[in-house]
Amino acid sequence: MSSTPHWYTFTPPLTNIRSSILEHTYKVFQAFLKWAVRSQYIREIPISPRTLDMVQVWIANHKDMRPVREFEVTEQVISEVLNEVKDKHYEITFLLWAYTGMRFNEALARAWDDINIPSSTIQVTSSKTDVGKKAMVGTKFENGSNQIVTAPKTKAGIRSVHLHQAITELLERIPQDARTGYLYGTRKGTAVNGSTFRGRVFKPLMLKLGYPGIWPNDFRHYCITDLTNFAIKAQIDLKCVSDMVGYANVSTTLNIYNEARSDQNQRLGMLLANRNHLSVA
Repeated sequence: MSSTPHWYTFTPPLTNIRSSILEHTYKVFQAFLKWAVRSQYIREIPISPRTLDMVQVWIANHKDMRPVREFEVTEQVISEVLNEVKDKHYEITFLLWAYTGMRFNEALARAWDDINIPSSTIQVTSSKTDVGKKAMVGTKFENGSNQIVTAPKTKAGIRSVHLHQAITELLERIPQDARTGYLYGTRKGTAVNGSTFRGRVFKPLMLKLGYPGIWPNDFRHYCITDLTNFAIKAQIDLKCVSDMVGYANVSTTLNIYNEARSDQNQRLGMLLANRNHLSVA
């Protein structure tokens, strides 16, 4: 039998898979294989050494070819959305997305116990996971709701966030005897189901405003981009932005910022091309 190892090589997918998902999946799989080698389940990693290079090249090319989105969250979109949700029970959720950069389920999991109005801060110590009823059968959660409060996505997700003035003013208007439970919860006092919120609140709202292609996480990316732009102009360490939005690495923050600039550059190019075409005509 030949001693030459049998390596598997990477073939770039032809589907429109997000490059970030591919990158994350590869890193997790690579870490698993290294663990298997250390634990002596396998003798060596059965993947071609060139695979990582091929993945990185494909990711870079995929980002360059990413189509310009029809809609993106801009200051105008934020203004329209916040005006539409003003005085609604779920207004606080949109404010947390737009002004603190919280993840979708982090915002839905925030409670009054997390708030410190005098210092204008909010603690992010948990997130929320929606689990199908069938998956909960036989567990201690079987007779509860299909929502489980979990730790944030990463260790860096545990953080204290300074509140925007608009959030503080909204919270100060809430009567003292109503400052219990979740900031936006159900009548039973539980956290709102994520899929329910998307289906009954978020999607109808975006359709009404004419932005069907926008998703909750786009608000987080808008906030990160806005904070990064401000930090660069004010010469503030970008680690402060990463800490605020719960990223362990500044590189992740910069990637989102650079992607936003890339979209803007592509849009500017299209506008210039159309202007030149009209001028010639």
